[in-house]
Amino acid sequence: MRTLILTTAILLTVWTALASAQAPAGGSTANAVILCNQVAFRIRVPADGMSVQQRINTVYQRIVAAWAKERISADRVTLRQAAGTWSIYAGSTLIITVQQEDAQANGTSTAALAQTWHARLRELLPQCRP
Repeated sequence: MRTLILTTAILLTVWTALASAQAPAGGSTANAVILCNQVAFRIRVPADGMSVQQRINTVYQRIVAAWAKERISADRVTLRQAAGTWSIYAGSTLIITVQQEDAQANGTSTAALAQTWHARLRELLPQCRP
């Protein structure tokens, strides 16, 4: 158990540092969640008492935790709706919940934004093991 926790902590530290240091070719990384040197999606607004950067960091932490628990394939990246809230999971690990504020900042509905983010994570997560 201690080994798993230590390994996860090391992976999280290294992956967060790499993600923040990587910039997609020719593009801005402002407010972006970067996976495999590509913008997966952008978090444009604070939510749930977290700043934009805290939300991005939380996404990275959750991705590392998901990979530490299980192999993540495209079919294991799922979009779930409960009580009008859309959430994206990698295996059994919550990656992000799409907020109404996210949708408004992107000029779309919560469902449409969730589907867009889900498609990008489904494409990139299996390629980007930390």
